[in-house]
Amino acid sequence: MSPTHKNKRQNKKKSNFYHRLILDLKIKGLSLNEIQDHLRVCYNYNISIRSIRNILCDLGAKAKAVNRFYDNKVLPKIKIAEADEIYQGRNGMYIGIADKNSNYLVSLTQLNSKNTESFQKFFSQFSNNLTSLVVWVTDGLHTYNPVLNSTYPDIIHIICHVHTYRDVMKEQEVYNRKARRKYKKLKKIRENLKNAEKHLKSNQKTVSAAINSMNAIESERNQFYLKHGIKKYSKTKKFKAQRTKYKKELQNLRAYIRSYQKQVKYWQKKIQCFQKDLKEAELRYIKSKIIALQSGRLVKEFKDLLDSKWNEFKKKERRLLKIYSDSPYPIAKKLAKIILNKKKVFNDKVEKIQSIIPPNRANTNTIESIFGRYRLFFKKYRKMKDTKYSKAVFEILRLHHNLSPPYTGPNQDKSPINRAGIKTKYINSIDRLCGTIS
Repeated sequence: MSPTHKNKRQNKKKSNFYHRLILDLKIKGLSLNEIQDHLRVCYNYNISIRSIRNILCDLGAKAKAVNRFYDNKVLPKIKIAEADEIYQGRNGMYIGIADKNSNYLVSLTQLNSKNTESFQKFFSQFSNNLTSLVVWVTDGLHTYNPVLNSTYPDIIHIICHVHTYRDVMKEQEVYNRKARRKYKKLKKIRENLKNAEKHLKSNQKTVSAAINSMNAIESERNQFYLKHGIKKYSKTKKFKAQRTKYKKELQNLRAYIRSYQKQVKYWQKKIQCFQKDLKEAELRYIKSKIIALQSGRLVKEFKDLLDSKWNEFKKKERRLLKIYSDSPYPIAKKLAKIILNKKKVFNDKVEKIQSIIPPNRANTNTIESIFGRYRLFFKKYRKMKDTKYSKAVFEILRLHHNLSPPYTGPNQDKSPINRAGIKTKYINSIDRLCGTIS
């Protein structure tokens, strides 16, 4: 091999190495500046931010083509699709679609708005490929209803049971919070009563001790008067200093006792008030606690309805609506309203639908788990705008997810592509975009 061809091959190999490195660092959530700094510090490789961005844009374009290739194979097989959105910052909203059975990420896109027009444009692009789709599962965002009804009129739309149950739990939490506040006030009154009883006891002890001291001094004075033949109220000047001493000591003690006797009366009245407040607070707390506990029981009934099988649903629904209509507790009307108005929550209560998606899987947990896996990525790029570069990054991220098996669990050795029934010789997205290491 000539030196020229040898140098070209070496340069190409070196370039491929850095492309792989840049791609891996970007997938792991590093910013352009951090990638540049990492290459400079660890590899003594100087490259501009613009060059890194261009490399990622080129790789993103390639990832888009690869994603389209896999989409054409996987999308016609999908029976259950989940859609959900994640919000980062004021203007950052990302929407994702995933296959429930394989975890294949169909789309990950940044939208500028959650209005009907934006959602219509986004969902309509998949309608021709999702030929086997039976069920859409989404959260409770109202925009999904008109969009999916018009774009996928023959597809069952189920609102996520987990989101619905969270909303119900929020309603229950209102009454739990009231009960906690009532208990907090009750606890405060109990503490005040306890402190008042301590003050009363302390003042009573002080008065008792002062009275004993006063009685002792009076006894000592009386013995002194008796010894020296002094009448109690006589005006004789004999032993004037000693008599004045007794008089002052007794006057001070009487004033001291009167002062603390006032405190005793004050705390006795306070205790009476606290005892009255305590009874009222106990009644209020018991009432609010009963409402909270009964609300919890009604919510449990609602959860059982969510988890019910198709052949039990109608019977349970009638029974539960009757319970809610007869219930005096305020949450009952709210729960009945959800059952009557949010029919899409219970669209799974059909034999055909439950045969492919049981009640415990009628949720958006799959797409939410994907969002959770890349949550740090989203947080770091919360100010990212919808540009050619951002689109490239999300195409790369989607390909990375679809070609990467999880680190743990029963599907540890199977990537979403493999679970969707597509065989590929590539172990990961980096090999797919940059080629394997020779």
